Amino acid sequence: MMQAIFLSYRRERRSRWQYERQWNKLLEKLRHQGKFHTRFRMSEIAFNDLVELLRPALKRVICNSRSKQPIFVELVVAIGLRWLAGGSYQEIEDVFGVSTTEAYRSRNKFIDALLNCN
Repeated sequence: MMQAIFLSYRRERRSRWQYERQWNKLLEKLRHQGKFHTRFRMSEIAFNDLVELLRPALKRVICNSRSKQPIFVELVVAIGLRWLAGGSYQEIEDVFGVSTTEAYRSRNKFIDALLNCN
């Protein structure tokens, strides 16, 4: 009897949400509004230099996405910088189109890459 009650309360597993990553649209919007520096606390040129510096440590991230859209190095760096600039995980999820798990994972990979960078 108890097992039947337990099974009746069991929730069905929800299907996975398909996140839509719109890095190019966000980049275009920030350029148009002149807010890139405000959002990431550095110029776009410095951002691109940082991406190239961290690319060897983060290049394998591209293949690890379950979504139809891969996680590019630029996105991992943007997530890490946004977190360091005081962004909340909810904001990061909404702005960058990633799950909570991916927000944490990207932040950790970014910090590890920074700490291990020459």
